[in-house]
Amino acid sequence: MPVDGAIRAAVFDLDGTLVNSRADITQSVNHALEGVGLPPLSEDEIGAHVGRGVTNLVRSVLGESHQDLFKKALARFKKHYSEHLLDHTALYPGVADTLERLSGLKKAVLTNKPTEYSVRILRGLRVERYFDSVLGGDALPVKKPAPDALLLLAARFGLRPEEILMVGDSAIDVEAGKNAGVRTCAVTYGFGTRAELEAAGADCLVGHFGELARLCRAPGEA
Repeated sequence: MPVDGAIRAAVFDLDGTLVNSRADITQSVNHALEGVGLPPLSEDEIGAHVGRGVTNLVRSVLGESHQDLFKKALARFKKHYSEHLLDHTALYPGVADTLERLSGLKKAVLTNKPTEYSVRILRGLRVERYFDSVLGGDALPVKKPAPDALLLLAARFGLRPEEILMVGDSAIDVEAGKNAGVRTCAVTYGFGTRAELEAAGADCLVGHFGELARLCRAPGEA
């Protein structure tokens, strides 16, 4: 489904949508696993667990049989990631230019990653200025796919949900958008697979961030 000019705001996921953070997340997870005596995992294995927040990430990579190691593994992950979250993380192609082109739209970042990490990444990559709001997974009592944060942003922006586009790389982002009544666009280059995004029922799919410039123009643009 095409996204038309009625869009007044765009809300973006962070990991897998705005930034490629695979290497730094992988290294921090494997640092945590090493510290509790478990073997390392590949980027793809770890990537399959990204999207539901740090706590869920660590719990899920440990597996059901190693939950007794959770507290130590989580502490090791947080310390390592806090010190290395910008070692390799970079913007995906076209992100900075497209955010500039969408300067007439309200924009926010909505991620299940903690707010502190998110702001530090956006600031370090010099794109924080493009966003009117940054909500991490600790901003509200519930995380995506709950609709609460999207509805809060709609209220802040003074917009109806249907005037907002949620852009993400996972079924969680699509589900959050649907739960909130906003339109959804899934990017196919992130952590989620195309099959997962299609099954989730995203309103549109794009293979490059730059495609968003034509899909959600600011009001009055040709």
